[in-house]
Amino acid sequence: MKSLYACLCTGGRESRFLSTDTFTAGCIDSYLSSKTKLPPQKVAILRECSDDLKTALSANLPSDVRVYFSQLQAIAELVISDHASRD
Repeated sequence: MKSLYACLCTGGRESRFLSTDTFTAGCIDSYLSSKTKLPPQKVAILRECSDDLKTALSANLPSDVRVYFSQLQAIAELVISDHASRD
């Protein structure tokens, strides 16, 4: 598999996609490490990242990168859903 970084560093979109990947993973890690709910600002970040991942999925990306973003977006949505169910 071509590295994710190499796939994303084309067409000027690398900054947005790499930031989305980083922030999404960070929020998911915080959720998994937390014994309580995520702070509201992290939930807001995760929602924005999920929307960005949906946008990324519409881009012309290699199939393995699309699978990765699809899985990351699905996990983000699960965390958001779980957070909402705790309210």
